[in-house]
Amino acid sequence: MQQEDPFAVPEPEDCTAVANQNQFVVDVMSDFYLWNADVPTDIDINAYADPADLVKELRNENDRWTRISDIATSDALFMEGKYIGIGYKTVRMEDNSVRISFVSDNSPASAAGILRGDLIVGVGGYTVEQLDADGLWGTAYGEDEPGVEVEIEIEHYATGETELLTVTKDWIDVVSLPVVETFDTVAGPVGYFVMDKFVETTKDELENTYEMFKDAGVGPVVIDLRYNGGGLISVAERVVDLAVGADHDGGVAFSFEYNQDLSAENYSAYVSKLDNS
Repeated sequence: MQQEDPFAVPEPEDCTAVANQNQFVVDVMSDFYLWNADVPTDIDINAYADPADLVKELRNENDRWTRISDIATSDALFMEGKYIGIGYKTVRMEDNSVRISFVSDNSPASAAGILRGDLIVGVGGYTVEQLDADGLWGTAYGEDEPGVEVEIEIEHYATGETELLTVTKDWIDVVSLPVVETFDTVAGPVGYFVMDKFVETTKDELENTYEMFKDAGVGPVVIDLRYNGGGLISVAERVVDLAVGADHDGGVAFSFEYNQDLSAENYSAYVSKLDNS
């Protein structure tokens, strides 16, 4: 019989000591991590001053996503749809330069005039080359707190001019679908949207978008996931239901496969037809 939540992990009694935090990391990854068989049994938990470093040491080389986040920050993002930051994403180019790939609306970055395509010359007084060489990207932007100022040197794509900006971190309301459009084609209307986040507030944006598509007589829909960083499975399920629910009600949407010790929990989720499918 499937458990309601195979990942219902009891919190440690004492989280104040780093050793206890590290032991909690080892216990969780030994039991619940997908690659738990690769977690060593002879870990010196006292050798790590920060549990985040221990997670990086233990995670599989193909795993970029497993990390530590405090509950307040995680809940603010995934449940309330807001986060503290500057409001841009970057991409590493073939020449190893760093360019702005996405700027959130109504963010400190957009208010400062930073645009998609702009080149990052430096952050926090360091050049990109120095940040790379010394591994300073994780600290160059400072603490994630409202009011923290970050010095960013930008080369604007449109003009080629370099500008030194001071941008102040603040709360940013997530807009999960920043671009929604319909296109008239010879085969009929086609819908398109960019999906940036998979958080709880995304569901209403999705419903509103598909309702608009339905009213416009849209058939095919192009979902642009190039900028998304993942998120809630329940949102992924909503995307599938809205996108294919009308024609594939009851079909397999996706399957969950746990590690070998939790294989009895493996199961499939099924497509449901919704009003706006």
